[in-house]
Amino acid sequence: MLEVRITKKLPHFSLEVDFSADREILVLVGPSGAGKTTVLDCIAGLRNPDRGEIRLDGRRLFSTEDRVNVPTRLRRIGYVFQNYALFPHLTVKENIMYGIPKGCRCSRANSGADGGGKSEAEARSLGKFSVKDILDMFKLTHLQSAYPGRLSGGEKQRTALARALMVEPELLLLDEPLSALDKDTRGTLQQELKEIHRLWKIPFVLITHDQEEARLLGDRIIGLNQGKQL
Repeated sequence: MLEVRITKKLPHFSLEVDFSADREILVLVGPSGAGKTTVLDCIAGLRNPDRGEIRLDGRRLFSTEDRVNVPTRLRRIGYVFQNYALFPHLTVKENIMYGIPKGCRCSRANSGADGGGKSEAEARSLGKFSVKDILDMFKLTHLQSAYPGRLSGGEKQRTALARALMVEPELLLLDEPLSALDKDTRGTLQQELKEIHRLWKIPFVLITHDQEEARLLGDRIIGLNQGKQL
């Protein structure tokens, strides 16, 4: 369960939100500049609210009253950015493995990047799925040695989503993850995203300015305009 009750002063308005999300896809919908990305950044710990509290599965991640501010790396949250933020010098597989918790990440020399063998990290089940499972699930096995510059928009999106889920998150944040895709690819990935949510069984918080996409993906929809929750 995610619980968010925060306020933050922005240049042109004050952001004020109060919502919760269980194991569902919660969509924040609204025009550009409404404060949607700021909400995600505050949940992830990339920005600090001025006041309020954020809890995840009972853990207090942020609280001005109790002076709690858990570092981003310890929040157990996956984040898919709008521009995907893939590392151009790493292959698809290396990008995905970058998300494996540090304590169980193997050296690059033993990563089996050529697909010829299994590393310790691949063989080990990371909570739900292994690296091989993830590559298969996101239809990236044949692209595991490719670099981001060779990927289509849909393939980049799948790689970014796979990397975010490899941190074994308790929550997944998605900042307009499908906005740069063509209509056909977007429709396919909308269905895949719903299937991934069904498998993972954790809260997804997704933002979009597209009302139709919000209705298609969202179990629940919250409108946001100039920082105010509608």
